[in-house]
Amino acid sequence: MPAGPLADHPLHLVPFVVFDVETTGLVPRADPIVEIAAVKVTLNEEPRVLLDTLVHPQRSMGATEIHGITLQDVQGAPTFSKLVEPLLALFAGRVLVAHNASFDVRFLRAAMEPWVPDFDPPYLCTRELQGLLDGGRRPSLEDACVRLGVELERRGSHSARDDSLAAGHVLQKLLHRARSGGARTLDDLANLDRGTLRRRLCRPPVAAPPSLVTPDAVPLKPRVAKQRRISKGIRLYLDGVLSAVADLRIDPHEIQRIRALQRQLGLEPAEIRALHAKVFAEMLTRYTEDRHLDGREAGNLHTLWRCLDQLGWAPGAAVEPSP
Repeated sequence: MPAGPLADHPLHLVPFVVFDVETTGLVPRADPIVEIAAVKVTLNEEPRVLLDTLVHPQRSMGATEIHGITLQDVQGAPTFSKLVEPLLALFAGRVLVAHNASFDVRFLRAAMEPWVPDFDPPYLCTRELQGLLDGGRRPSLEDACVRLGVELERRGSHSARDDSLAAGHVLQKLLHRARSGGARTLDDLANLDRGTLRRRLCRPPVAAPPSLVTPDAVPLKPRVAKQRRISKGIRLYLDGVLSAVADLRIDPHEIQRIRALQRQLGLEPAEIRALHAKVFAEMLTRYTEDRHLDGREAGNLHTLWRCLDQLGWAPGAAVEPSP
């Protein structure tokens, strides 16, 4: 089975677009995108930013403690509806890439759904690709940068632009490693995993919109760097937990990483409980906004509870007495 229309493209000619989103929460259809960036990447050229903008969510802001974006920041920013055609033009004929792509692609697909119900692009996850090349280890973006010698412009900034640029450089490093291992085409890359990776890469590329509206035609609003008043430790830990539970699965490496982060930051048990409760409450709130909890949502909450429990504590679990 060929890996889609781009199957025979040599890796150095495959057009990739690396993207990253920041959102108001954890639930794709309930929590809008509030920032998106897209970066053009080919194997042998410097990654180039194609799109970088805040997005007005048209609702109250959430997850500010993660990304630092406030409702005041997004005043004057385009709504997602204004970005649909420019994004389709950027994605057309390209393979989408993200780090921890299951999170970003779900949000992108949900945001696109009202205008493009069948939006289902070919995509690649740098986190999973590194796991395939490293024998199972799937690092966070920061860990991937450290392991591959990629310099992060602003460590822990939670800027879509910074993260997509970093992921673009990570992708280039991984593609060079794949080529050293014998992968010459996109089809060869898909053969690294004949399951999930191949299924994702087999999809036909996004078709260009008829109007070919480019980002230049839309008044964008890039984020302005500013001093964060949020505790760096809290932001770093919440990021780690959200990254670990985004796919509602926890592996031993993620448990080890989060436990090490708890020790590194010197978090007290009460602080860990409060942060885990916030993650759980965020998803619970989104699921119950319609005053109805269906079987799928209940199952997701149960899975999230088990994930948080494996990371040290979940809401409702027993609290160990202080020594």
